[in-house]
Amino acid sequence: MSGSRKILANIIAALVIAVLIAVVLIPWDKVLNPAAEPKSLTKEQILGRQQWEISYAFGDNSDFYGSISFTDGVDEDGDPYCIGVLDEKTDALVVKLVDAYNADPKTIKPLAIEEARYSLTDGIVKACSYEMRNGSFMAFLGWCKQPVNLVYKEQETYGDGTVHYAGEKAATGGLTNYDYIKHKDDYSNYQFNPNPRTP
Repeated sequence: MSGSRKILANIIAALVIAVLIAVVLIPWDKVLNPAAEPKSLTKEQILGRQQWEISYAFGDNSDFYGSISFTDGVDEDGDPYCIGVLDEKTDALVVKLVDAYNADPKTIKPLAIEEARYSLTDGIVKACSYEMRNGSFMAFLGWCKQPVNLVYKEQETYGDGTVHYAGEKAATGGLTNYDYIKHKDDYSNYQFNPNPRTP
């Protein structure tokens, strides 16, 4: 076999191998049956997604995220969007929670009230996205769900003769920071532990 025929045979063999590889590697099911273009989400789907994100973020605190109302809106591109609104009572609670969170000596990512409001309403989807899991808002949500660390403000004597002294750690029975701030009036002789790093 002459040199030129040998080269031609090698080229043909290489082409055959390339075709065989292509046949094996190309996802023919996707080529022959291309996926349909994704449809835009409906208003109901957008609303449901936002409410799910709030539920996911706040866990069992359904009364908290349940007090946020949503109304239909349209963004700058004309796409439907659900705008969230905090009721007055919830807004006041958010302010108290953020103030307590920022005052905690262990807080390393302070949160602005406006950021909390935005993250709980209009920006809930962005606030709970994977990129923002380590942001101030998510740290704040984590703090809300942590067990509260309380001590007695003043000495207290119970009917059975048990005495608790000022500064003594209070048994809280699984109370979270969120629960304590929300029901603070029920715990008038308790306060946050001024030395939270100590048990």
